[in-house]
Amino acid sequence: MRGLIFVGLGDLVLAQASPTTTYFFFIAPFFAVGAGFVVGTCVRTAVICASTPRRLPATAAALNQTSLVVGTQVGVAGVTALVGAAAIASYTASLPTGTDVASFVEVFHSFLLAIGTSEFGQIVGGLSTSTSAAYGAAFTAGVQSAMTAIGIASIVVAVICWLALAGSSTVNSIWDLRDERQPVA
Repeated sequence: MRGLIFVGLGDLVLAQASPTTTYFFFIAPFFAVGAGFVVGTCVRTAVICASTPRRLPATAAALNQTSLVVGTQVGVAGVTALVGAAAIASYTASLPTGTDVASFVEVFHSFLLAIGTSEFGQIVGGLSTSTSAAYGAAFTAGVQSAMTAIGIASIVVAVICWLALAGSSTVNSIWDLRDERQPVA
C-alpha cells in the first residue's frame, strides 16, 4: 500500500513536468517512484513465496519473474496507449477549424509511431518550427495526462487495498505452519 502511494505521488508530481523543467525537479519524484516499486516488489515477492508450497521453489521463482515481466510489458503498452491517445486528442483540439483535421492527425499519428525508430530523426528534421512546437506541446500534454491518470489510479488502488486489509493481522503463510528445523515425518 505504501509503495503504491509513493508511486502515485511521484507520478502526480512528474505530471507537472514540461519541456522547460530543470533536471533538479525530477530527483524527488523519481526517488518516490523507485522507492514505491522497491516496496511493491518486496511485497509481491513475499506474497508469492508465502503462497507457494515449499516443495515448489522453482514455481515460486517462475511466478515471481512472470509477474514482473508481464506487469512491465502490460504497463509499458498501457502507458504508451494513454500517452498516444491523449497526445492525439490534444493535437486535434489545437487544430484550427476549417482545416483537414483527419490528414493532420494522420501525419501526427505517424510521427508518434516513429518515436524510438531510426526514421524519427529524419521526420523531426523535416518538420517546420511551428509543426515541431505543436507536436511537442501535444506530446507533453499526452505524457502529463498519462502520468496524472496513473498517479490517481495508484493512489485509489492503495486506498482500496488499505480498506480491504483494515484490521487484518500479518499474513500466515505455509511457512508458518510447521517448524522448518524439524525433519518431515
